[in-house]
Amino acid sequence: MYSSSLHNMVYDFSVVVFLVAMLVIAAQPASSVTQQASPQTQEAIDKICYRVEESGFCNQAFNENLPSPNTDLVGLTRITIDLSTLNATNTLDFVQRLLANTTDSGQKSALEACEDGYNVVLRCFEDAKVDFNMKDYRSVALDEYVAPRAVGNCVVNIPPFNEELYERNREMRILIAMSLLAKHVLWSRKWSRTKAHAKLELLKRLGADWSIDYTKENVEEIQEKFDVVYDTVGQVKQGLKVVKEGGKVVSISKPAVGTIFYGLSSSGITLEKLEPYLENGKVKAVIDPKGLFPFANTMEAFAYLETSTATRNVVIYPLP
Repeated sequence: MYSSSLHNMVYDFSVVVFLVAMLVIAAQPASSVTQQASPQTQEAIDKICYRVEESGFCNQAFNENLPSPNTDLVGLTRITIDLSTLNATNTLDFVQRLLANTTDSGQKSALEACEDGYNVVLRCFEDAKVDFNMKDYRSVALDEYVAPRAVGNCVVNIPPFNEELYERNREMRILIAMSLLAKHVLWSRKWSRTKAHAKLELLKRLGADWSIDYTKENVEEIQEKFDVVYDTVGQVKQGLKVVKEGGKVVSISKPAVGTIFYGLSSSGITLEKLEPYLENGKVKAVIDPKGLFPFANTMEAFAYLETSTATRNVVIYPLP
């Protein structure tokens, strides 16, 4: 009798444990299953994340929100817009709750600056979502380019008393960077040939006798050699392969080879020599129509560059 009773007790206990285990499993949210990115998708993620402040956060954010392992660049861009909108909405709500419970005038002023900033960020991404759904990717990038400055206003004025708000701002900055970079990669891939054609036309108008489309031709395979190669993008190594013997390679970019470079300083004598060329138009300043930014808008200038829509020089000038 004792043995039978003990057996029944063990059986009943096993049933209870089984039922509890089933309830725990059933309670797990479906979203807890993380998609494993395919090699191609992971390559696209890496292209975006390696330039972000915290690549680990960026990589995790993408992989935890993949709709499928083979998500393309369009899908990755959608993820950045959705995450940025969610973060901006939640942070704005958090700031408003802090404001409602703050009596200190200094803290209230700082939080109001944050509230204004996040209202701007939220509008940016709401507009971006509309343009994204219309597949107007150029406008999406333009919608977002003021967001970094808006968050910057909150970071500058953030009260030191709230660690959670500091962390929310940090994540918002990373998400905005992810979103801008995703659009940059997407826009570059979809419009590289169109942009190249537009730039070729610009070169012809500026007086170039011959130009090539780098998306279709390899510069290093050109048979013709040149007297002077003028490098503006840090491709000195390639320039050395196409310059004539005894020719010159002039670079205004960071050197990419282990050669000793001598800098040309902007001394008064140098500028005096250049002045006649500037006056008679032999040296022309080619400035993008939308590329003039005052120093206070430096962040916007760099954000505009990230859109890849600038075909000429972008200039940041000091305030008068």
